Amino acid sequence: MARAAGAVSSGAVASGAVASGAQESGTAATAGRLMAVARRVADHLVATFGGREVGLDGHPVIETALAELYRATGQRSYLDLAAQFVTQRRHGLAGDSGRGHRYLQDHMPIRDTRTEEGHAARVMYLEAGVVDVAAETGDTALLASSITRWEDMVATKTYLTGGNGSRHSDEAFGDRYELPPDRAYNEPVPPSPASTGAGGCCWPPGRPGTPT
Repeated sequence: MARAAGAVSSGAVASGAVASGAQESGTAATAGRLMAVARRVADHLVATFGGREVGLDGHPVIETALAELYRATGQRSYLDLAAQFVTQRRHGLAGDSGRGHRYLQDHMPIRDTRTEEGHAARVMYLEAGVVDVAAETGDTALLASSITRWEDMVATKTYLTGGNGSRHSDEAFGDRYELPPDRAYNEPVPPSPASTGAGGCCWPPGRPGTPT
Protein backbone atom coordinates (compact mmCIF):
# COMPACT_ATOMS: atom_id res chain seq x y z
CA MET A 1 0.00 0.00 0.00
CA ALA A 2 2.84 2.41 0.76
CA ARG A 3 4.32 1.79 -2.68
CA ALA A 4 0.93 2.42 -4.30
CA ALA A 5 0.36 5.62 -2.34
CA GLY A 6 3.85 6.87 -3.15
CA ALA A 7 3.38 6.29 -6.86
CA VAL A 8 0.04 8.08 -6.90
CA SER A 9 1.42 11.02 -4.91
CA SER A 10 4.50 11.33 -7.13
CA GLY A 11 2.39 11.18 -10.25
CA ALA A 12 -0.01 13.79 -8.93
CA VAL A 13 2.84 16.18 -8.15
CA ALA A 14 4.35 15.80 -11.62
CA SER A 15 1.04 16.11 -13.45
CA GLY A 16 0.10 19.11 -11.32
CA ALA A 17 3.39 20.81 -12.13
CA VAL A 18 2.88 20.39 -15.86
CA ALA A 19 -0.73 21.59 -15.62
CA SER A 20 0.28 24.57 -13.49
CA GLY A 21 2.81 25.65 -16.06
CA ALA A 22 0.16 25.49 -18.77
CA GLN A 23 -2.37 27.63 -16.90
CA GLU A 24 -2.39 31.30 -17.82
CA SER A 25 -3.95 32.15 -14.46
CA GLY A 26 -1.07 30.68 -12.50
CA THR A 27 1.96 32.76 -11.59
CA ALA A 28 5.27 31.89 -13.18
CA ALA A 29 6.92 31.72 -9.76
CA THR A 30 4.41 29.19 -8.41
CA ALA A 31 4.59 27.06 -11.56
CA GLY A 32 8.37 27.17 -11.46
CA ARG A 33 8.54 26.06 -7.83
CA LEU A 34 6.13 23.20 -8.41
CA MET A 35 8.03 22.09 -11.51
CA ALA A 36 11.28 22.10 -9.53
CA VAL A 37 9.69 19.81 -6.93
CA ALA A 38 8.32 17.53 -9.65
CA ARG A 39 11.71 17.26 -11.30
CA ARG A 40 13.41 16.41 -8.02
CA VAL A 41 10.88 13.63 -7.52
CA ALA A 42 11.36 12.38 -11.09
CA ASP A 43 15.14 12.56 -10.84
CA HIS A 44 14.99 10.51 -7.64
CA LEU A 45 12.83 7.89 -9.36
CA VAL A 46 15.23 7.72 -12.29
CA ALA A 47 18.21 7.31 -9.95
CA THR A 48 16.42 4.64 -7.92
CA PHE A 49 14.69 2.59 -10.61
CA GLY A 50 16.22 3.52 -13.96
CA GLY A 51 17.67 0.50 -15.79
CA ARG A 52 16.99 -1.83 -12.86
CA GLU A 53 14.43 -4.44 -11.83
CA VAL A 54 13.93 -3.39 -8.24
CA GLY A 55 10.21 -2.68 -8.08
CA LEU A 56 7.17 -1.16 -9.74
CA ASP A 57 4.46 1.24 -8.73
CA GLY A 58 1.61 -0.60 -7.03
CA HIS A 59 -0.91 1.86 -8.50
CA PRO A 60 -0.10 3.11 -12.02
CA VAL A 61 -0.18 6.85 -12.60
CA ILE A 62 3.49 7.76 -12.56
CA GLU A 63 3.89 6.48 -16.14
CA THR A 64 1.69 9.19 -17.61
CA ALA A 65 3.17 11.81 -15.28
CA LEU A 66 6.72 10.97 -16.42
CA ALA A 67 5.64 11.21 -20.05
CA GLU A 68 4.08 14.60 -19.34
CA LEU A 69 7.28 15.77 -17.68
CA TYR A 70 9.26 14.58 -20.70
CA ARG A 71 7.04 16.65 -22.99
CA ALA A 72 7.45 19.70 -20.77
CA THR A 73 11.20 19.43 -20.19
CA GLY A 74 12.65 17.31 -22.99
CA GLN A 75 14.42 15.15 -20.37
CA ARG A 76 14.64 11.76 -22.09
CA SER A 77 15.31 9.80 -18.89
CA TYR A 78 11.75 10.54 -17.75
CA LEU A 79 10.26 8.94 -20.85
CA ASP A 80 12.69 6.03 -20.63
CA LEU A 81 11.58 5.32 -17.07
CA ALA A 82 7.91 5.50 -18.04
CA ALA A 83 8.59 2.97 -20.80
CA GLN A 84 10.52 0.77 -18.37
CA PHE A 85 7.66 0.74 -15.87
CA VAL A 86 5.22 -0.25 -18.64
CA THR A 87 7.33 -3.06 -20.06
CA GLN A 88 8.49 -4.52 -16.72
CA ARG A 89 4.99 -5.61 -15.75
CA ARG A 90 5.23 -9.41 -15.66
CA HIS A 91 7.72 -10.34 -12.94
CA GLY A 92 5.71 -9.56 -9.82
CA LEU A 93 7.71 -6.41 -9.20
CA ALA A 94 4.62 -4.45 -8.12
CA GLY A 95 4.50 -6.35 -4.84
CA ASP A 96 1.69 -8.29 -3.21
CA SER A 97 -1.73 -6.73 -2.92
CA GLY A 98 -3.18 -9.77 -1.18
CA ARG A 99 -5.23 -10.41 -4.31
CA GLY A 100 -2.53 -11.76 -6.59
CA HIS A 101 -0.41 -10.28 -9.37
CA ARG A 102 -3.30 -10.24 -11.85
CA TYR A 103 -5.07 -7.69 -9.67
CA LEU A 104 -2.09 -5.33 -10.18
CA GLN A 105 -1.71 -6.04 -13.93
CA ASP A 106 1.63 -7.64 -13.12
CA HIS A 107 0.98 -11.21 -14.23
CA MET A 108 2.20 -11.18 -17.85
CA PRO A 109 3.88 -8.83 -20.37
CA ILE A 110 1.64 -5.91 -21.28
CA ARG A 111 2.12 -6.58 -25.00
CA ASP A 112 0.73 -10.10 -24.59
CA THR A 113 -2.42 -9.28 -22.64
CA ARG A 114 -5.65 -9.31 -24.63
CA THR A 115 -8.24 -8.40 -22.00
CA GLU A 116 -8.42 -6.11 -18.98
CA GLU A 117 -8.16 -7.75 -15.57
CA GLY A 118 -7.81 -6.62 -12.00
CA HIS A 119 -8.47 -3.31 -10.28
CA ALA A 120 -10.39 -1.07 -12.68
CA ALA A 121 -8.78 2.27 -11.77
CA ARG A 122 -5.28 0.78 -11.95
CA VAL A 123 -6.09 -0.60 -15.40
CA MET A 124 -7.18 2.76 -16.74
CA TYR A 125 -4.20 4.66 -15.43
CA LEU A 126 -1.81 2.00 -16.73
CA GLU A 127 -3.39 2.09 -20.18
CA ALA A 128 -3.11 5.88 -20.27
CA GLY A 129 0.59 5.45 -19.57
CA VAL A 130 0.91 2.74 -22.22
CA VAL A 131 -0.56 5.05 -24.85
CA ASP A 132 1.64 7.97 -23.74
CA VAL A 133 4.75 5.83 -24.07
CA ALA A 134 3.64 4.43 -27.43
CA ALA A 135 2.88 7.91 -28.76
CA GLU A 136 6.21 9.38 -27.69
CA THR A 137 8.36 6.43 -28.79
CA GLY A 138 6.49 5.50 -31.97
CA ASP A 139 5.96 1.96 -30.67
CA THR A 140 3.07 0.86 -32.87
CA ALA A 141 3.09 -2.70 -31.50
CA LEU A 142 2.60 -1.40 -27.96
CA LEU A 143 -0.22 0.83 -29.13
CA ALA A 144 -1.84 -2.03 -31.04
CA SER A 145 -1.90 -4.15 -27.88
CA SER A 146 -3.71 -1.36 -26.05
CA ILE A 147 -6.26 -1.08 -28.86
CA THR A 148 -6.92 -4.82 -28.62
CA ARG A 149 -7.66 -4.53 -24.90
CA TRP A 150 -9.78 -1.40 -25.40
CA GLU A 151 -11.96 -3.06 -28.03
CA ASP A 152 -12.41 -6.17 -25.90
CA MET A 153 -13.24 -4.08 -22.83
CA VAL A 154 -15.83 -1.95 -24.61
CA ALA A 155 -17.44 -4.98 -26.25
CA THR A 156 -17.52 -7.33 -23.25
CA LYS A 157 -16.76 -5.59 -19.93
CA THR A 158 -18.19 -2.05 -20.10
CA TYR A 159 -21.70 -1.15 -19.04
CA LEU A 160 -23.98 0.84 -21.34
CA THR A 161 -23.50 3.77 -18.95
CA GLY A 162 -19.74 3.68 -19.61
CA GLY A 163 -18.94 2.16 -16.21
CA ASN A 164 -16.18 -0.38 -15.65
CA GLY A 165 -15.42 -2.78 -12.84
CA SER A 166 -18.24 -5.26 -12.42
CA ARG A 167 -16.94 -6.76 -9.16
CA HIS A 168 -17.98 -4.59 -6.24
CA SER A 169 -15.84 -6.33 -3.62
CA ASP A 170 -12.49 -5.72 -5.35
CA GLU A 171 -13.39 -2.68 -7.47
CA ALA A 172 -12.27 -4.92 -10.31
CA PHE A 173 -13.08 -6.16 -13.77
CA GLY A 174 -14.92 -9.47 -13.93
CA ASP A 175 -14.98 -12.05 -16.68
CA ARG A 176 -16.19 -11.21 -20.16
CA TYR A 177 -19.93 -10.41 -20.10
CA GLU A 178 -19.96 -10.52 -16.29
CA LEU A 179 -22.05 -7.38 -15.86
CA PRO A 180 -24.45 -7.69 -12.92
CA PRO A 181 -27.13 -4.96 -12.92
CA ASP A 182 -27.60 -4.68 -9.17
CA ARG A 183 -24.20 -4.72 -7.48
CA ALA A 184 -21.00 -3.55 -9.18
CA TYR A 185 -18.15 -1.12 -8.68
CA ASN A 186 -19.03 0.41 -12.03
CA GLU A 187 -16.99 3.60 -11.96
CA PRO A 188 -17.80 5.78 -14.97
CA VAL A 189 -15.28 6.52 -17.70
CA PRO A 190 -15.49 9.21 -18.89
CA PRO A 191 -16.62 11.82 -17.71
CA SER A 192 -15.86 11.21 -14.02
CA PRO A 193 -12.94 13.47 -12.99
CA ALA A 194 -11.71 10.92 -10.45
CA SER A 195 -9.93 7.61 -10.57
CA THR A 196 -11.07 5.44 -13.46
CA GLY A 197 -12.70 8.40 -15.17
CA ALA A 198 -9.47 10.35 -15.20
CA GLY A 199 -7.63 7.46 -16.78
CA GLY A 200 -10.37 6.98 -19.33
CA CYS A 201 -10.17 10.59 -20.43
CA CYS A 202 -6.55 9.89 -21.47
CA TRP A 203 -7.46 6.56 -23.07
CA PRO A 204 -8.92 5.18 -25.53
CA PRO A 205 -6.01 4.98 -27.90
CA GLY A 206 -6.10 5.88 -31.55
CA ARG A 207 -5.22 3.56 -34.37
CA PRO A 208 -1.49 3.13 -35.07
CA GLY A 209 -0.32 5.92 -37.30
CA THR A 210 -3.38 8.11 -36.75
CA PRO A 211 -3.98 11.05 -34.40
CA THR A 212 -5.61 10.28 -31.07
